[in-house]
Amino acid sequence: MRNNVRYYRLYKGVSQRWLAQKARCSHSTLGAIERGESAPNVYLAMRIARALGAPVEERWRENHDR
Repeated sequence: MRNNVRYYRLYKGVSQRWLAQKARCSHSTLGAIERGESAPNVYLAMRIARALGAPVEERWRENHDR
């Protein structure tokens, strides 16, 4: 599964701390998600996507590249 959170966060020009505050999680949790060390539960994924202004499907999608 490909994680696009960092890409979209940087594209929007917001800090990890700002996004973590909007998504109601810690910045260390958000960092782990961005690095692929952790996966958010569905509620956190939805809050992150909402804060970034796009559907959750665009933040986490299956990688079908072979």
